[in-house]
Amino acid sequence: MKRILLIGHHDIRQFLRDKIGFIWLFLMPIGFIYITGAVNSGGGGKPSNPRPSVLIENHDEGFLGEILMSEMDAQGLRLLSPEDADEARRGVRIPTDFTEKVLEKEQVDLEFFKREGAGEQPAAMVEIRLVKVLIRINSALVLAATELQGGMS
Repeated sequence: MKRILLIGHHDIRQFLRDKIGFIWLFLMPIGFIYITGAVNSGGGGKPSNPRPSVLIENHDEGFLGEILMSEMDAQGLRLLSPEDADEARRGVRIPTDFTEKVLEKEQVDLEFFKREGAGEQPAAMVEIRLVKVLIRINSALVLAATELQGGMS
């Protein structure tokens, strides 16, 4: 073991005699870390608005319209009323008979619309979060329906 340490000591001493050794030992690793961090940062860091604004036109009087809106808020969408429509670039229109159709097990179409001057990137983020909301609500409805059928047997 003593010979291994002696060889390592002499090797380091020879390496540090040359000034280029200091560059490779201290400066190059810092440079590599900086370059790797800059490449993996994703072009500008954080998004400018992690909670995109969405105009909500809720024409439904039932409870499922409120649940849908609370799920949208939980998924990171900032819900705006029609009075604050100027801030929103995207909108969701909940139809009048949303709760009734869902309870009657009929298909319901939510309208996702684009406002003037809106870019495509926020739309993708809003659509993804809206799909997550719909999946969560559909899953909860299926779970509730199966529990009700299981309790009736």
